[in-house]
Amino acid sequence: NGELASHELVASHLDRLTKAGKKVFVINGNHDIFNPDASSYSGNTATRARNASPDDFKALYHAFGYDQATAKDPNSLSYTVSLAPDVQLIAIDSCIYAASNTKAVTAGDISGAKLQWIENQIKSAKAEGKTVIGMMHHGIVPHFTTEPVDFPGFVVNDYAALQNTFSNLGLQIMFTGHFHAQDLA
Repeated sequence: NGELASHELVASHLDRLTKAGKKVFVINGNHDIFNPDASSYSGNTATRARNASPDDFKALYHAFGYDQATAKDPNSLSYTVSLAPDVQLIAIDSCIYAASNTKAVTAGDISGAKLQWIENQIKSAKAEGKTVIGMMHHGIVPHFTTEPVDFPGFVVNDYAALQNTFSNLGLQIMFTGHFHAQDLA
């Protein structure tokens, strides 16, 4: 639930992977930032714990994408990184969070300045002849036809329009999580 201590532990595990020669790139999920449910436990007793802010997230995971970034969105945790001279990864922050949240938010959204920044990154990479790959927490293609109805908030808001926008700009591959499904859509 976005406990700062949990993020610190995850970052230490990811550090072991990079020390073993693996490339690791992260993007936040819906539980990660300003989660009001962040808790520590002693037996069955939950105590409110410090949650992570966007600045905490970037600092803790700086070695896993942020310090290799060729561009960072000033309005979100999104960034781009070159995976190879002709391949660009766009890590997209699709989460909805604010320090004032009193409930955790499951849904995701990409709009406004964040969407414009992503569109510009895709256009720039394509103009350089690069293949563009995306990754974000929320789905952009439903895993099954009734997912948007049965599990609202598990595909990003306005997913059909975003599919068209990204596809038309040349972003054809998107890795996602959130629904915990092991399939291709």
